[in-house]
Amino acid sequence: MRIYGAKEQLLESALDVSSTQFKQLANNITNVNTPGYIPEDMDFQAELQKNLLNSKTNQIDMTATHPLHLPKKPTVVMRNIATKSKSMMRTDFSGVDIEREVASLIENNLYYSGVAQSLSSKMKLIQSVVQGGRQ
Repeated sequence: MRIYGAKEQLLESALDVSSTQFKQLANNITNVNTPGYIPEDMDFQAELQKNLLNSKTNQIDMTATHPLHLPKKPTVVMRNIATKSKSMMRTDFSGVDIEREVASLIENNLYYSGVAQSLSSKMKLIQSVVQGGRQ
């Protein structure tokens, strides 16, 4: 029996990509008043796929135990960030839309928290098993 398998590696990769996106969004927000700054953009799903291929975890084992379960093919629902509009320029020629950046930051934070909670639950389960159910 595997303790740390493909599902946990998927969660770990999702945390890595979300962390990278947080840094990119924070950099955009930091440079909101920098004249001529062009905001960075990241395609979250493409980065996650690249990260998964690099770690060679492109298959997740899933078993349907009930006819109403989801299909066996795993689907990872990720947000698809649209390309930031280059036409929106402020008077200081910064291309950062602070409202969009903050909204993306909040969304990324919620996503990261959910994935981290899933991984934490798995680790607590493993800890409980190792301790033999004692606390």
